[in-house]
Amino acid sequence: MTYQPVESSEPPAQIFIVGMNGSGTTMLLDHLSNHSLIYGFPNETRSIPYFISRQSDYGDLAVDENVMRLWRDIRQSLVGRPKFKPETIPDPDKGTRTAAAIIDHIMKYLAKAQGKVIWCEKSPMHVHHLQRMALAFPKAKFIHVIRDGRDCAASFHRRWRYNPVRTMFRWKQAVTSGMQQGRALGSRYYEIHYEKITESPETVFRNVCEFLGVPYEAAVLLSRRTRADVVASRESKVTRNLRRADDYFSPATIASMESVAGRQLAELGYHSMNRVGDRDPGRWRLRLWQISDDLRGFLALVSTSGRAVDWWRYVRNRLQNALRQKSTL
Repeated sequence: MTYQPVESSEPPAQIFIVGMNGSGTTMLLDHLSNHSLIYGFPNETRSIPYFISRQSDYGDLAVDENVMRLWRDIRQSLVGRPKFKPETIPDPDKGTRTAAAIIDHIMKYLAKAQGKVIWCEKSPMHVHHLQRMALAFPKAKFIHVIRDGRDCAASFHRRWRYNPVRTMFRWKQAVTSGMQQGRALGSRYYEIHYEKITESPETVFRNVCEFLGVPYEAAVLLSRRTRADVVASRESKVTRNLRRADDYFSPATIASMESVAGRQLAELGYHSMNRVGDRDPGRWRLRLWQISDDLRGFLALVSTSGRAVDWWRYVRNRLQNALRQKSTL
C-alpha cells in the first residue's frame, strides 16, 4: 500500500492527532507543543465527536438558555479538571452557536493564555471520527500516527495485561478507519509512522511542520516529559523505538496476533510471517476479552491507588466513554 501525502502550506486553525493508543500520539503532541505557534491541550478530550453529533439534543441553539447548557457541559468536559479553572474562561459570544464553535472558543482562550495561535488536541480514538470532525472544523488538519500493532499490544500487556489478540484487532480497526477516512480529506490529512519519528526525528518534524504550514523550529525536537527510554542529546529528546513484541511475546502469541492483522502489517511495511492474516475474532470472544481487559485495568488502578475516588472515577469514565462512543459510531 503506497500513500503519498499531499503537501499543504496553509496553517490550520486546529490540529488533531489521532491513532491507535500506544502509537506515539502523546509523544507527538509533547514535541509539537514546544512550537511557538502551537498550543498542546494537555488532556485527551475524548468527547468532541460526541458533542458534535449530539448538539441537536440541546434544542434550538438560537435560544440563549439552550446554548448555555451546551456551553456548560462542554466546558465541564474539557476543563473541569484540577489543572484548569473553568470559571476564568469567559462565556462565548453571541455567534458561538454550535458545539464546534464552543470547543474552538475554549481552546483558543487557553492557547492565547500561552501566547499561541493554533491549538492541538490528541485523543487517539478520534481516529474513527475524522470525517465528522473535518466537517465541524473546516480549517483543521489531522495527523494520523501509525505504529507496529504488535508493539502497541506489548505496551498494553506490559502496563495493563490486556489481551494482545484483542489489542491487535482494535489496532487493525483503528488503522483502517483512520486511513480510509483521512485519505478522503486530501491535503488536510497526514500519515506518519512512529518508527520514522524515532529513526530520523529532525527530518520527520521538518516534514510535519511543512504539512502544517508553520516554520520549522528546533524546539520541536525537545520533550517536556521525563522518560527512562529516550534517545537524548543536546539537540533532541525522542523516545527510542524499542521493539517490544519480538522479545516480549512467545512465537505462538505473535502468530495469533498476525493471524488477525498480518495482512495489514505487511501492507504498512512491517515484517509479518503471516502476510495474509485477516481473521476477525468472534463477537462473543471479543466481548469476553473486553470485560476481562476492563477488569484488569480496574485492578491495576486499585493496586496503585488506595483512594476510593480514583476507583469511582475509573468506572465513571469507562461508562461515559462507552456511551459516547456508542452514540457517535
